[in-house]
Amino acid sequence: MHFKPEEKAVLLLGRDSLKEEQTEEIKKNLSFGSFHWEHFYHLCFVHGLWGFVFDNLNGRFPYPGEIKKKLSLLCQSTAKRNDLLFEEQKKILNLLNREGIAAIMLKGIDLSQMLYGEKWRLKSTTDIDLLVGLEDVPRTIFLLQKELGYGELTGRKTNLKTLLYWDKDISLYKEKNPLDFAPSILELHWSVAFNSKIDRRALEIIWREKTLGMWENIPLWRMNKVNELLFLLVHGSKHRWECLRHLLDVHEYILKSNFKEKEWEEITDKAFYFGWERFCMLGLALAQALYDTPVPAEVLETLGKNWIKKEEIFSSPSSFPYVRHFSLFELFSSKKDKLFFALKSLRFPSEEIVKHYPLPSFLSFLYIPLSASVAIFHWLRRNFASVFLRGLLKKK
Repeated sequence: MHFKPEEKAVLLLGRDSLKEEQTEEIKKNLSFGSFHWEHFYHLCFVHGLWGFVFDNLNGRFPYPGEIKKKLSLLCQSTAKRNDLLFEEQKKILNLLNREGIAAIMLKGIDLSQMLYGEKWRLKSTTDIDLLVGLEDVPRTIFLLQKELGYGELTGRKTNLKTLLYWDKDISLYKEKNPLDFAPSILELHWSVAFNSKIDRRALEIIWREKTLGMWENIPLWRMNKVNELLFLLVHGSKHRWECLRHLLDVHEYILKSNFKEKEWEEITDKAFYFGWERFCMLGLALAQALYDTPVPAEVLETLGKNWIKKEEIFSSPSSFPYVRHFSLFELFSSKKDKLFFALKSLRFPSEEIVKHYPLPSFLSFLYIPLSASVAIFHWLRRNFASVFLRGLLKKK
């Protein structure tokens, strides 16, 4: 793939560590007279990679003082936010452990510490994601509200029983910390990707194969490494890898896990069993293309069988990282899952749609055609915007 100097620099600098040959390539990219530092900073910010970029730039490469100041302020804010979430996570896990509620951490600080060691504070973390059993959700919410002051922050009042059936998590917020710019946010999950029906097979395996470990002297359940990689892949692909920090996690996870041939076979088999093969194919192909992640060719070939060739993923000429936009309906291989997710999406419009198109409760049924229209519009815009633009330019 061909990248602009700013894009290549972000990909090379926005990672845990640099190799000697990468250092030489970065020098070459930064030396271009047309190198646009503000665009470079924008890419760092959009993709959440500023911490690693700042760490790798300092002491190695000359760069503008204004960019250094901006990156430094972002890193200070990130470290402060991570420390606050770290302390909050300890409180939550201590509470659940005391009450005998099994919980599995998803992404977040625990993963960052495992992948990046002492550099974990450089990785931006938005919230705390926690998976509990479906039957433990009502009690967990009650305890978090009573003991730690968490509550919902939404104008939409939804019956919990309905939410547990259709959705995967609930967002809980704690009063804003005076030392932070945002409230503590906890995403309490009972499912990992979509809902307990679509994720039924994955949830069964994840809970059955969980392993007990320790985090800050607190007992903590974890996914095994095969299941965790599958989760990271489906999570990133669900969000179409719009933020490359999630792809960096996949890259580093594969490097540190050093998967053997039998484990790659297990990854492939489970991806199909869970109905996640297309999600996994997209994430692994992208990691290989952007980070040279060591993914066996036969794994990509098997996952993409009867769907798409790897080369077709990178068919968008619009914007970095030039990946074709896939709708979730394209990524689901099961017709049953496609239908169920469509019903779920129409039943629960996204917070973004509700925010931009507020409707009174007696007109809430209009969110059904509105959600469908918005989804179709975004798919067309992301996949064909460049085509439309070229057509307009030709007319001029």
